[in-house]
Amino acid sequence: MSLRLTSEAVAKEILDAWFSTPYGKEEFDLRNVRRLAEIEREHSCGL
Repeated sequence: MSLRLTSEAVAKEILDAWFSTPYGKEEFDLRNVRRLAEIEREHSCGL
């Protein structure tokens, strides 16, 4: 999402839709959620 080409209002609308969408229940989606959790653990520096 380019900040130069996307207005603040449109960016907010996109992000609101993104964050309000529940995780998928397909194995592909569950695998991706697990992978992201793993990446967060690896890079959290013990926070």
